[in-house]
Amino acid sequence: MRLFRNISILLCVLFFGIYMLVAIVKVTPLADDTICRQIEPHVLDAEELGFVSEKDVVAHLGRMHQKYIGVQFKNIDFQLLEHEIAQNPFIDYVSCYYSLSGALHIDIKQRRPAFRVMTSHGNFYIDANRRRMPTSTRFSVYVPVVTGFVDDEFVCGALFDFIEEIQHDDFWANQITQIRVLPDLQVELVPRVGNHVILLGRLDDADKKLDKMLTFYRKGLPCVGWNRYRTIDLRYKNQVVCTKWPNN
Repeated sequence: MRLFRNISILLCVLFFGIYMLVAIVKVTPLADDTICRQIEPHVLDAEELGFVSEKDVVAHLGRMHQKYIGVQFKNIDFQLLEHEIAQNPFIDYVSCYYSLSGALHIDIKQRRPAFRVMTSHGNFYIDANRRRMPTSTRFSVYVPVVTGFVDDEFVCGALFDFIEEIQHDDFWANQITQIRVLPDLQVELVPRVGNHVILLGRLDDADKKLDKMLTFYRKGLPCVGWNRYRTIDLRYKNQVVCTKWPNN
């Protein structure tokens, strides 16, 4: 028993020593004389989004080669550097760090649009963090389009929650292409399939209204044809009110 206890104590001391060594190595900065020899930007989500490229980062911060190459890393303000890079309106996250080889690494994540707003007052995205972001002339992403009356509180609040909900549903994510917002904050949906507009009304109980619409899609429209109705109104409880096209 004494031998077992001694071995246990020895193992504990050994593991504690290894832990302390790892902790010291992790928090201890690299050698003070480590010099920046190259800059290596990495756009981590480049395969999904194309708002920012590694060439853009180098071009945007071209003066870095004069400002940082040949400089000891201990003399570089990494927080200031990250702040400078993050001024790009398409960048969401920046992390700068360096390696013993002398490389200054810049890891970047781009802002991810949730939907696009297109009105006479502006054309912009709302990103996943509920903030406005500009559009790009060279890259666009397929997201629902919001038109009509744009109220920032509504668009970034209740409407954002609604769009996020339908984007998590495979059927509605593919079916709804446009969302019209009326001045009284009622909502109309423009579907991909079918020559009709869905009058959703206010977003109260929107999930129940969409369930009602889905039932109508499955049991009603196949019998009469997808292009027979001009509007499908879901605003009434336990009812689906349809308006035909004039010639039908």
